[in-house]
Amino acid sequence: RKAIAIEPSSKNFAKLSNNAKINGNRFEAMQNAIGATRGIARLSGTKHEAFSIAGGTDAGGEEVPVLALDNLLDDGKISRDGKYLIKLDVEGVEIEAIKGGTRVLQGDAVILCEEHGNDPNHTVSRYILEQTPLKLIVHDPISDRFETLSELSILDRIKVASHVGYNVFGTSSAFWQDRFNRLNAAASRRVH
Repeated sequence: RKAIAIEPSSKNFAKLSNNAKINGNRFEAMQNAIGATRGIARLSGTKHEAFSIAGGTDAGGEEVPVLALDNLLDDGKISRDGKYLIKLDVEGVEIEAIKGGTRVLQGDAVILCEEHGNDPNHTVSRYILEQTPLKLIVHDPISDRFETLSELSILDRIKVASHVGYNVFGTSSAFWQDRFNRLNAAASRRVH
């Protein structure tokens, strides 16, 4: 399957490019940050999990080009009729990234976001549930099922460690919703 890996840090991008090369260029590497609109931002932080363009005023950071997910359509990197899994690991700009992917997310796309264990307000999930047409889906470890949420209280039970990130999904695609249903059916067959 075609894959695109997007990395804003020049240091990490060099490693990503090398990884692509030694793996036969099975994926395309792009040096960009992801945001709501195309532009330039300041990337700050000292290590991978702390790199962010959120509030990037750190004089020691680097300027990086910003790309909205919808720009991937505009630039011909992806097509409107494709099926996409979009993993957003964007350290604090998840909502901006979702805002920049309105057209992509209207198609057969699912986003995978990190819900931070130390966020009692469930900010990313709340945005997906309350501000987008996407269905919010989370894996419930007790039922071992992917549950479509209509409210957020289940996250209070699931998010037990403040230093951990928890995966949540958002999609409006019947294709991806069917995939989650199939995963649930497969899990149910394994139990019986």
